[in-house]
Amino acid sequence: MLALLSLLDSLLWLAEVAVIVWVVLGWLLALNLGGPLRLHMERLALFLNGLIEPVLRPVHRVLPPVGGLDFSPLILLIALHALRLFLRDITISLI
Repeated sequence: MLALLSLLDSLLWLAEVAVIVWVVLGWLLALNLGGPLRLHMERLALFLNGLIEPVLRPVHRVLPPVGGLDFSPLILLIALHALRLFLRDITISLI
């Protein structure tokens, strides 16, 4: 049971990192930065977009972008982190 909770915690951490990388890549690509790595950055951003955008759709329905700012990745990061904290509490109670 503890191994499963540890695996879930690791997957949620990886999801948090993926969202952060996706956001930063979006900024870099929007600013036309990247130079010779631009093609690789675009491919990685496209891959991450395929993973993250379906999760963000429900958040977009509730909280659409306001004034050109999209807060849905922040909401997703908060939810992922809250879930990780919940799993850690469960893990501590099992020890």
